Amino acid sequence: MNIFSKESLPDQASFFICDDVRIEKTGVPILISVYFGDELNVSLLGKALPEGGGLIGSVPSLAILGVFKGGSGSYETSRELYAPDGALIEKKEMPPLVFDGKVSVTAEKFLPFTLRGFGEYLYRLTVGGREYDYRFSVFNVSSAEQR
Repeated sequence: MNIFSKESLPDQASFFICDDVRIEKTGVPILISVYFGDELNVSLLGKALPEGGGLIGSVPSLAILGVFKGGSGSYETSRELYAPDGALIEKKEMPPLVFDGKVSVTAEKFLPFTLRGFGEYLYRLTVGGREYDYRFSVFNVSSAEQR
């Protein structure tokens, strides 16, 4: 971007996790089963967990909604998801995001969402070279009840 361009990246971004996101024709997002506090509590009671980490199960769906305020222009976009141990789970190029100076949304779905351990996950959305990081935690219900 050159300094004389009217293009600019958003300076505010918020993220939410939920079971599913659907975008109406008007652009309004419908959030299904929102997880407040950036925490996803799953029930893996009675299941043996693998030694040394690895895959521990999955949930049918996980969606991450990104809400951006401001910005203008069209930007190349990619997403990355990292496990609690820092291992890259997924990297994906996405269609360009277009900002019009108002509120813009993006919804990314993981079907199914495979658990790579309990703890903090990192979702990174890179827009026009700028990284927007969102951290959320996954807990087993039995340990969440003890917190």
